[in-house]
Amino acid sequence: MTVRSATKRCGRCQQEKPVDAFGVVRSNPDGRRGVCKECFNGKRREWIARNHERVKENKRREYELNRDKYKQYFNSDKRRLRVFEWKLQRFFGITIDDFEAMMDAQAGRCAICRRLPDDISNHRNKVRLHVDHDHKAKKGRGLLCNTCNMGLGAFRDSIDDLKSAIRYLEESKQILFLPKGNTA
Repeated sequence: MTVRSATKRCGRCQQEKPVDAFGVVRSNPDGRRGVCKECFNGKRREWIARNHERVKENKRREYELNRDKYKQYFNSDKRRLRVFEWKLQRFFGITIDDFEAMMDAQAGRCAICRRLPDDISNHRNKVRLHVDHDHKAKKGRGLLCNTCNMGLGAFRDSIDDLKSAIRYLEESKQILFLPKGNTA
């Protein structure tokens, strides 16, 4: 019985790396590529850059041969969910489970207006609550409906500007300007 080594030497950069740093391939006896993922991907990127038109043509041909399959996938709920999961991870560093936990904590309602997303809009992209986040700290704060999220964004997360807006709304209840000629 042979014991596998926990490391392997890359055939390109000649560095000793963990076995997990090498891609899986059936043709090698040890089941791993001869070059590390970093070197393999770098070489692949170089090839794509040199053969850009060829790659573009191959993608176009693949799309034409499988147009119906692509259209079905791009319009599917499965793809929308995958894109949403990717955006959560990429922009906010959270998983779909984290998002669902936030939804549960807020009872599925906007953290500001407390309305359900379905009550606000029928558009499929606006039904889901948005992850509100501190732009400086890059941390999530809660889930907001589209209207509240855009409102906070318009005020650039400025507490002073929001207080001024509240003061303005309170004061404007007492003073109403009517158009000239209207005596109500």
